[in-house]
Amino acid sequence: MEVEVSIQRHFASANCPIDDRTWVGWFSLWLEKMHPKLPPAKGYELSILLTSDAEIQTINAQYRHQNQPTDVLAFAALEVDFPESHELHPLTLGDIVISVETADRQAQEQRHSLSYELAWLAAHGFLHLLGWDHPDEAHLARMLEQQNMLLQTAGIVTNVIPSGMTVEMQTQKKYHEAITRNQELSWQVAENLLVSFKYAWQGVRYAFNTQRNFRIHLVLGTLAMSGSFIFHLKLVEIAVIGITTGLVLVMELLNTALEAVVDLTVNKTYHELAKIAKDCAAGAVLISALVALVVAGLLLFPPLLATIGKTWA
Repeated sequence: MEVEVSIQRHFASANCPIDDRTWVGWFSLWLEKMHPKLPPAKGYELSILLTSDAEIQTINAQYRHQNQPTDVLAFAALEVDFPESHELHPLTLGDIVISVETADRQAQEQRHSLSYELAWLAAHGFLHLLGWDHPDEAHLARMLEQQNMLLQTAGIVTNVIPSGMTVEMQTQKKYHEAITRNQELSWQVAENLLVSFKYAWQGVRYAFNTQRNFRIHLVLGTLAMSGSFIFHLKLVEIAVIGITTGLVLVMELLNTALEAVVDLTVNKTYHELAKIAKDCAAGAVLISALVALVVAGLLLFPPLLATIGKTWA
């Protein structure tokens, strides 16, 4: 069985401890292990891109409409129903994209090596190329068990396993606890006011880092507020500009939150009602931005024109 793996590195090689030969060896072993479940073919082709948070965020936004970095993306080339035969030419499985930066952070958080984290993410992406998915906890458990099997096939040692507990049991337990903990935290009320402010600031920071329009509105609002002080507007006029600017930013935050909830609800698939919800939220931002622009223009243009007139007089 021929196996061709295209490896692209858009990230510093020094920060990725796995060489090309090791990558090819892993995927060859995994394909051999999964071969009985694959359509017959002369060989198999796939690619893996090792990149940065910035590039994977761009790819994530372009293809999944999620403008944020992630750890791994998989783009399967196989159809839902496997083709009957590719015995005369190689079968293309698809592409895997891994952010080495995110993998490094996750490895530190989980207290294991970067090599293990990259192998884990590669195995996860590999299964996605073969049609595996995890829409619910039961499917996730089966997929994680399969990932562990792939890692063991490649001779990759997992973390220390408690006595009497298999690798599969440990992994399922770990992820079940993580899912449960996240579900509990999602409903947990902040323990004090300071923590509430911390969560709120995280939301503002997320919008600033991921939403281009939020940054644009923030810059324009800052310019409008600066102009109101430069031209010595009345306090009530400054307040009006500040309120309309703040409302635009609030609408951007609500729009970002709604998009996240909609994507979570439809599981990143297309739905006409999801499109309507997003379009209406974007329309609300547009209207508030136009109103703020008109208000700022009515209040700032007269003193601006007066200043220009005095300069040329």
